[in-house]
Amino acid sequence: MEDLREKNLLEAEITDEQKRIEEENKLREQQEEESLADRVKVISPGRLVLKRFFRSKLSMLGLAMLIFLFAFSFLGPIFSPYGEVEKTGEYKWFVSVIPHKLVIDEVDDNGNTVRVVYDFYEVSDPYKVYSKTPPSSQSWLGTDQYNYDVLTRLMYGGRVSLLLGFIVVFAETILGTILGSISGYFGGWVDQIIMRIVDIFNCLPGLPILMLASALIDGWGVPANLRIYCLMGILTIFGWSGIARLVRGQILSLREQEYMVAAEATGLRTSRKIFKHLIPNVMPQLIVQATLGLGGVILYESTLSYLGLGVPFPYAAWGTMIGATSGAAGRDILKNYPNLWVPAGICIVMAVLGFNFVGDGLRDAFDPKMKR
Repeated sequence: MEDLREKNLLEAEITDEQKRIEEENKLREQQEEESLADRVKVISPGRLVLKRFFRSKLSMLGLAMLIFLFAFSFLGPIFSPYGEVEKTGEYKWFVSVIPHKLVIDEVDDNGNTVRVVYDFYEVSDPYKVYSKTPPSSQSWLGTDQYNYDVLTRLMYGGRVSLLLGFIVVFAETILGTILGSISGYFGGWVDQIIMRIVDIFNCLPGLPILMLASALIDGWGVPANLRIYCLMGILTIFGWSGIARLVRGQILSLREQEYMVAAEATGLRTSRKIFKHLIPNVMPQLIVQATLGLGGVILYESTLSYLGLGVPFPYAAWGTMIGATSGAAGRDILKNYPNLWVPAGICIVMAVLGFNFVGDGLRDAFDPKMKR
């Protein structure tokens, strides 16, 4: 009996020791899990995209370029003493003297015919003549042939180019997203019609068509202050097809996913399925495409303005400022006055490179296969 009692006591002590060890192990595991949770942060998809974006040096360089251009264009005129079409006041008074010669045959007292030459001069009223001036302390980039301050017009030209680019890309994205989502979701004859329209727009030569449309607007006598809106509409009409094709391809793959099957089973309206469930999943690709497209729109606008078909004089645009070098009168500017056109070219290059760098950074940041 005593041996049995000792055996039972020993087994009870072993059981209590095992329970104590198990409790200690559980406590240690809980502490390790809590410390691990404290050390590891759960990053949301948005923060992960931003982290990847800001890690890229080219993306940061492009972002810095764009911030500088926007600050220069929208805040710079506040500190400028001149306006967009305000002359600096530096001019000279000139008087034009045009000589004329009049030859008349007259008969003298003896009856002979004598040729008499009369010289006279036509003198105009005094008028102002403005001249191009080099950079100075009053005008950091000098003045142009119309006596406008080049630096101030560079700022206002940036407003036109950047705003036009953003508005056109926004309108292209809206139009292309709607048509592309309808085409990809419904398919069938709806898809065929919309895609054939997209093919037609993709086959059209962009720049010649834009030049022709701008020339027609110029021929119709559209007021100068309204031509910028017509230019926006033209660029939008001929730029939405790429967005539509991108959205259509994405929605063709997304509509077969499990969550769309569940949405079909719940009986949601078609418009809600498209705008609530499909389009939000295409937004990363749309953001990248829109950012990359901004540089192209700015180049189109600058080209049309350079050819005299864009923003009309006296309003400023970067392309218009470079267009001053065209023609016979522009040869002197191109050769002797680089301060009138080089800064505008630098701004265009910075804007296009900035948007392309940011677009490439966003594309890499949204890519799920990108290394963390």
